[in-house]
Amino acid sequence: MITVGALLRDESRGSHFKPAFPERDDARFMKTTIATFDAADHAGPRITYEEIDSSLLKPVKRDYGAKTTAPAGEQAKQ
Repeated sequence: MITVGALLRDESRGSHFKPAFPERDDARFMKTTIATFDAADHAGPRITYEEIDSSLLKPVKRDYGAKTTAPAGEQAKQ
């Protein structure tokens, strides 16, 4: 179910990265992925999406490949 949900997201978000789609696509995918499975129908997982409430916390890009620097006045701990 996780793999099918990831394959359907043509974007990169957080630790989910697709080289063909290196940027986030908030317009299409800032949603919760819901997977259901009915073993009787043998069709595999059914993927649907649910809108999220982002009114209290603004989404920001997480870039795990970027190098960060210590804030002014602080030295990086070694």
